[in-house]
Amino acid sequence: MEEQVKEVVCTFDKLLTGQIQRLSSLVNVTINTIVETAWGVLLQRYSRNTDVVFGKVVSGRNADIQGMARAVGLFINTIPIRVKCEESTTVEELLGQIQQQAVASMEYDYCSLTDVQSRSTLGNHLIRTLFVFENYYVNESFNLGSSKLKIEIESAREQTNYDLSLSAFIKEVLTLKIMYDPGKYGAEEIRTLLGRMEQLLQQMTANSKQKVSELSVVDEEEKRLLIETFNDTAAEYPSGKTVVELFEEQVEQTPDHIAVVFEDAQLTYAQLNSRSNQLARALKARGVKADQIVGLMVERSLEMIVGILGILKAGGAYLPIDPTYPQDRIRYMLADSGTKLLLTDGAILDRAAFTGEVIDVRDERLSRLPADNVDAASGSGDLAYVIYTSGTTGQPKGVMIEHHSVINRIHWMQKQYPLVETDVVLQKTPFSFDVSVWELLWWSFYGASVCFLQPGGEKNLEAIAEAIATHKVTTLHFVPSMLNAFLEYAENGSKWKDLSSMRRVFASGEALNKHQVDRFFAVMGETEVELINLYGPTEATVDVTYFDCRPGMDGVPIGKPIDNTRIYIVGSGNELQPVGVAGELCIAGVGQARGYLNRPELTAEKFEDNPFEPGERMYRTGDLARWLPDGNIEYLGRIDQQVKIRGYRIEL
Repeated sequence: MEEQVKEVVCTFDKLLTGQIQRLSSLVNVTINTIVETAWGVLLQRYSRNTDVVFGKVVSGRNADIQGMARAVGLFINTIPIRVKCEESTTVEELLGQIQQQAVASMEYDYCSLTDVQSRSTLGNHLIRTLFVFENYYVNESFNLGSSKLKIEIESAREQTNYDLSLSAFIKEVLTLKIMYDPGKYGAEEIRTLLGRMEQLLQQMTANSKQKVSELSVVDEEEKRLLIETFNDTAAEYPSGKTVVELFEEQVEQTPDHIAVVFEDAQLTYAQLNSRSNQLARALKARGVKADQIVGLMVERSLEMIVGILGILKAGGAYLPIDPTYPQDRIRYMLADSGTKLLLTDGAILDRAAFTGEVIDVRDERLSRLPADNVDAASGSGDLAYVIYTSGTTGQPKGVMIEHHSVINRIHWMQKQYPLVETDVVLQKTPFSFDVSVWELLWWSFYGASVCFLQPGGEKNLEAIAEAIATHKVTTLHFVPSMLNAFLEYAENGSKWKDLSSMRRVFASGEALNKHQVDRFFAVMGETEVELINLYGPTEATVDVTYFDCRPGMDGVPIGKPIDNTRIYIVGSGNELQPVGVAGELCIAGVGQARGYLNRPELTAEKFEDNPFEPGERMYRTGDLARWLPDGNIEYLGRIDQQVKIRGYRIEL
């Protein structure tokens, strides 16, 4: 039978023990206080909190030790120790605070833990780890007492529900021992924990004047792992080209191949190119140029992709506006973006209440314009699109994405999950969401096809299944909650459609869980359909990590960074969090947005200088995550109160 409690012991050398003793004398605190403080700082790092509490075993220390040794039933109690510090607090200052706290708390040593917990709003959750300092080895005449006290402490500790308990004692050298629940921790995790304790003690004794916030639990070897090994993503991609160039190159190769299908209509690559050229000419005649934002408010249709390519060919950046949005939001987006030109379907124009110039994408006069390629009007560093997303600021904000960022994202996707000419992508994500970007453009660089789902069809399981069966869709995306609904639909034999064409399903927008993954593979059976978990914010060009799912996994990580993307998981002071420790997920690399449209203060707040790559920026996501030992990342939720429902960011 497996032991209920296991332990790992770490004995420090005489050098470090001597340094701790010297620090004790230098700042006039006990060795107990130094070890106690280091444990508190370690808990701060692991919890991303500068205010932590743990339990400390006390043993009636106002009594005579020798008398205690002869007593029947020693008094053992647990009191809370609070380690709290500010950004500017030094090691020496924190040691002084903890020492003073220890002296002040002595009068409460006989206050029961139950009483302490009843006075706290945290109740039984106040104390989650235990600390014991065993200093009864100095005088050999107290051996009996030491043994008795040690037995009592061990007994008290083993009878608690604490996941972790740290004990320390010093004879010739300092020894630390952690007792832990093997159902929650592995021995290697505990050995790593003790190693980080040693590292903290080395730093504290080397310079007691340094700030606590500057102490690091990541050594140089792990730093190289986190910065270089896990982020070894440098790769070649056509960084100097635009979306337009790559599309036109493919038109030359497959002009007669079907590019777009919508209901009963379709366009070849050559036809799509011609129509978008005609629209581009109309836009250029109205002064559209590089980096100019052009609004596009249409339902999902052939006109949608013609409008996007036409705007890009004219040099502009498309601003997708969902016609189903409330009028106030539509008006806000048009006004905030400074849009002077709006492409729309005449039938829905009245929803815009727009005072600028309007072009009806169905206007027959467009078909009379020349259809050959227009001169290049933008470069790889110019804007490709602006997508408005909600978030912590309340009002929607426009995220500006450049051509080269889009191309890197799609180039990676093609390298990892290559499309061929027989592939069909289902375009079902509303184009106001960034997932739509790869649905709208990926296929167009590599000679595949896209099937546009009927407007509103993304909410209709029957419509999705019908489109897959009719148009032999191979590649599609689901938000995990909708994937779950689709699998439930597919499990119903009477509603089953021919889904045998499916080759790969991408999931993103919400956390994908183990149950959904297992259900997916159970429903798909022997069809060998891939399920890929993607993660990424709009501010980093759709997705930044990926994970190939498989049945029977213990959990579903968000995976590893894609090409030319670097992920950092940091603590509250921007320090690197070690493997296994939660922190804020930050993103660097070529996929970063230019920033927020007309929001320089917000851009500066969220896109800050990268402390690990001088001269570069990194984007703070507000998401909580941690590195796993294999270089994958586990998503843990939000740092703030933001939630996502079917891909929508919502502030509670």
